Amino acid sequence: MVVPVVENSSWVVHQASSYNVLQLVSCPSGYRVVSNDGEWDQQRCEPCPSGEECVAATCRNATCTPCEAGKYKDTAGIQECRSCPPGTYNPDSGSMAFANCKRCPTGADTGGVGGQTSASACQCGLSSYLSDAGGTDASITCERCPEGARCASGECALRSAARNCTDGKIIPGTWVRVMSGENAGKYWL
Repeated sequence: MVVPVVENSSWVVHQASSYNVLQLVSCPSGYRVVSNDGEWDQQRCEPCPSGEECVAATCRNATCTPCEAGKYKDTAGIQECRSCPPGTYNPDSGSMAFANCKRCPTGADTGGVGGQTSASACQCGLSSYLSDAGGTDASITCERCPEGARCASGECALRSAARNCTDGKIIPGTWVRVMSGENAGKYWL
């Protein structure tokens, strides 16, 4: 009886020329199959590398998949990718470090939800809005709401894509986001 090196790996008898060999078919979750035809002595289950995981019950086809955006995995191993913590976001897949989780700007958070994939998940305080000048993450800030865009509740209507208050009232005027220059990302009436 053959006992697999990695518990729950799957092997089948394969006819190779005039003799039988065991062929690795699948590995348990967290591992990838390493196997080349004809190199029977080199078959093994190998933990997924940094930035990748295999969460299926059995991992076939020699593949681990990149961590999804909003997650990271900083060491090789059988563990799953970790979600970025609340107050951060990560737009990239295959991230290999916690440092790939970018912090929301000062005064913003993700409402206690981790695993966010976009800076738009960062929400500023009720009396502010998220200003994105485009380009780098350093260009994302919380801006104080202009007087004419404040709702009766004190909330900033520019926080929503529709630019209206939570009570349904629409703020007067046409608010436009400046796309370039020193005021890029800010709204003007």
